[in-house]
Amino acid sequence: MPAQTSLPPSVASFTYVDACDYVAVPMSGQLTFARQVADEFGADVDLVGISLADEGSATGRWTTRQIGGTQFRYFSLYRHAPVLRPKIPLRVRNFIAALWLGRRLVASARGPLLVNSPELAIALFVATMGRARFAYMFHGTENPLEMPRYRWGKIVARPFERLLFRALRDSPAVLASADDSSIARLERKMGALVPQGGVRTFREVYDDSLFYPEAAPRTEGERYRILCVGRISQRKGWRLLVEAMALALKQPFKRPLELVFVGDGEDRPMLEAAIAELGIGDHVSITGMMSREQVRQHIWGADLVVFGSYYEGWSIAMLEALACGKPVVSTAVSGTETLVDEGVNGFVSASRDPRDFALLLSRASLELPSFTLHSVAKAAPYRRSKLKERLAEIIAGIAK
Repeated sequence: MPAQTSLPPSVASFTYVDACDYVAVPMSGQLTFARQVADEFGADVDLVGISLADEGSATGRWTTRQIGGTQFRYFSLYRHAPVLRPKIPLRVRNFIAALWLGRRLVASARGPLLVNSPELAIALFVATMGRARFAYMFHGTENPLEMPRYRWGKIVARPFERLLFRALRDSPAVLASADDSSIARLERKMGALVPQGGVRTFREVYDDSLFYPEAAPRTEGERYRILCVGRISQRKGWRLLVEAMALALKQPFKRPLELVFVGDGEDRPMLEAAIAELGIGDHVSITGMMSREQVRQHIWGADLVVFGSYYEGWSIAMLEALACGKPVVSTAVSGTETLVDEGVNGFVSASRDPRDFALLLSRASLELPSFTLHSVAKAAPYRRSKLKERLAEIIAGIAK
């Protein structure tokens, strides 16, 4: 159940701005966080996002929308028809919609604004000629256009980032969900454009009412099940995982191996082609989109959860796996120094060499139990129970 703490009396409501539908699109940890905020604050938060094309809902103005049993004041930027690779990149569409509607949105919003997408922050800054006052949250500290879905995105990566930093220079609060070293690197990159209060650490959390330890029934001779949870995209490093799996299958394991990708995404056709090319189709499967409850069931049934990402913020998927008591093997991304103790509840690969990753898979199968309370303890400080209190404090500060 959501916490009962409400916003301070001085703040009647606030507006949460993100390029998602707060239900299922696009699949990401950022969407999970947006849903947590909506669940915790209920009608105290107004939502700005997108709507799906088949909903037929109004765009460009405030309406009401029911999400998870709560009626929200909702501003839809546009209607979205989900496809694996849209002709117009979503970031471009997000930017154009927010640029067109930005002045109207800012003028009609109730309470402080918390923006969560870089292109939306830039659009609001430009649309209001720098007069919009909003807080911002980095979900990870890397420039998303350094590894874009469309090749030309890399050309505009630097000016995109500089414009974002300029838009945030006078922000009342800039938050980042990442580890301390990543935030320090971000501040160095921002240079003179670092906001007066600096970049504050605000790590994302997991839903401890949904993800918790539970023993899944196992049968003798069952495969050693390796799980990857999340969007199938380039930056999530799926190629490293399947290449490591192909190598691992040539090594001796106590039990036959199985790799399951729980999720979907724009790179799924390329992932399927790579699986076929490597000849490992009998050992690798893709589930497609799953509900949160289905994801939990898959985690409970896994022996190991793996992450091949090029970069992460503060991975909610990793927290969920650890909260269920699972060991992990991951590339060296933000959060692993805190969440993974080498040889106790997982391993961290210092390189992106599939041979090194395959070796860690082998070591995990031999040295790590399929369930460990050490993982549960590592996740425990990041439970959702304190989210509302922490965020309400920040919102109150912005409103002053």
